[in-house]
Amino acid sequence: PTLLDAIDARVSVNPRQSVTRLMYAATFAEGANDVKVSADHSELVDELAAEAAFTGVLVMNEKAVLHLYEAPCDQALSFLAKLKAKACVGELRVLFSSEDCPDRLMNEWSEHRVSRAAETVDIDAEDPVDASFELYSTLLKIYERMAKFNDADMMKSNADFVPSAERIAAFTKSDKFMSLDEYLDFFHAPIHLELGSEKVWPIQQFMLA
Repeated sequence: PTLLDAIDARVSVNPRQSVTRLMYAATFAEGANDVKVSADHSELVDELAAEAAFTGVLVMNEKAVLHLYEAPCDQALSFLAKLKAKACVGELRVLFSSEDCPDRLMNEWSEHRVSRAAETVDIDAEDPVDASFELYSTLLKIYERMAKFNDADMMKSNADFVPSAERIAAFTKSDKFMSLDEYLDFFHAPIHLELGSEKVWPIQQFMLA
């Protein structure tokens, strides 16, 4: 058998997943409250989960949102496009995006409301990439601890680890990360190709000999 045959045989027994893992920070849109933001997120997750598994953790702290989720690429992008249409969030920055992940790190999607003492945060005074990755790693550690201790309440065993509302909101004000519109324009908008020959006049005619 060829290498391709061996790979096909292995995949047929244990199909390889391919999911996008994405994390964003956002603030509430003007006039939106926690009930609307929660309901809009839950509605979109339920809608997309009907097509493929949608896993992740949504953290809401006052009027700031931190969301880490896993879904097939199409659904991951569709979620952001539908979230934009809901208009429940104002400023949004995509802090982390990893494509073609072979495995999921989370088993379900859950929402958590947390609180933490206020603090002063200046993300641009830190290394933005390091700061966002630290936030991503912290959220995964929180999820692992919750799974280990079978805690449904994120604050029960992770109160010292949850990010403050100020820290989440600070990311939404940094131009070091893509905004919702920029991310969708780059990854979700239809591809448009323009040939060099279309920019000259008169239009060149290409004929096969």
